[in-house]
Amino acid sequence: MASVTGNIFLFIAGICIFSLFTGPLSRPAPGGDAAVGYAWSLLLVNFIFVLSMIFAAIATSVKGGYGWIPGQGFSRFLLIASGLTGILGSVVIATLFRYEGGQVPAVVKAINQSVLWLLPLILIGGHFVLLNPGIGNSVPDGLVRWPLTVTACIGVLILIVALGGFMQQSAIRNGRLIKQAQDFEDSNTRRILADIDSCDVSKNLVFILVFTGDNQPHHIQKKAVDKVKTNHQWEAELIRLLHTGWASEVFQFLASNDIDHPGLFPDAIRAGIHNQALSIRESIRRSSHPSHFYPSLFTWEIERVLRTIERFKNSGVDFRPSILELKDALHEPTEIKKPDFQCEKMLDKWLKAN
Repeated sequence: MASVTGNIFLFIAGICIFSLFTGPLSRPAPGGDAAVGYAWSLLLVNFIFVLSMIFAAIATSVKGGYGWIPGQGFSRFLLIASGLTGILGSVVIATLFRYEGGQVPAVVKAINQSVLWLLPLILIGGHFVLLNPGIGNSVPDGLVRWPLTVTACIGVLILIVALGGFMQQSAIRNGRLIKQAQDFEDSNTRRILADIDSCDVSKNLVFILVFTGDNQPHHIQKKAVDKVKTNHQWEAELIRLLHTGWASEVFQFLASNDIDHPGLFPDAIRAGIHNQALSIRESIRRSSHPSHFYPSLFTWEIERVLRTIERFKNSGVDFRPSILELKDALHEPTEIKKPDFQCEKMLDKWLKAN
């Protein structure tokens, strides 16, 4: 029974190899949508081939065909599994990357050019002999054992080198991506510093307030704050901006930095919160698609407001009505279903504590 079952799986494995060598899968992938079907077919055939050979190996073991392999129990199983994995892994890698135009380890290209067809044929042929004693008795032992042994060793070696090559290329690629990201960050930092340097704070102070928050690298934040303060009327300008649609930018500054005259700001902060609420309402009214809403929407703005208020909690001003107005803005009517905004929980927590 084991021989019959094993032979069936060897036959299936042979069909898979035949299709990989002579059928449409032996040619480069077609263009267009057909490439998707090609890729899935290649994966499926390889999967069936590997599965068939595993079952054939199990049948061979049951039949006692691996009795010539040294060792017993787990040690013998480890040798068999290693050799089988090496051959199957090499074949799969070779067939999947046969026509890969990108960077592929040299050993994989070598498999494609030389031993791609040889490994599976020796594997299938050798197991066919081991599974069928009638045939095996007429074949010299060395004619089966040595080819299988050498093939297994070659397969393991190829698999190890191929995987090592892929790992090396992955490391090189990741290093290149890290360098590109670092170069972009450096370039972006230089651009930001140049924008801060060139900003005329007597007229356009508001445009660098976004760089004054503690979410920025310290050297950028410090440079932006120092630049803002070169305008001798910077506090008056922040107060003026809180009464405009630029309130969100001012809260970015106030949430992260100290000011010289805190007593000048509480009323302006309430005005800024009012303008922030108007901005939220307007944003909700302008939304025309469900994708415009997401749970974290407005979280950044609300967090900056609450952090600002925390800095002025000893000013003697009651900010509770302003926070209620901000919360009410989140419920601005719209025909589009809104999610539960995370920032509303932040507001509720503040209201509960105050």
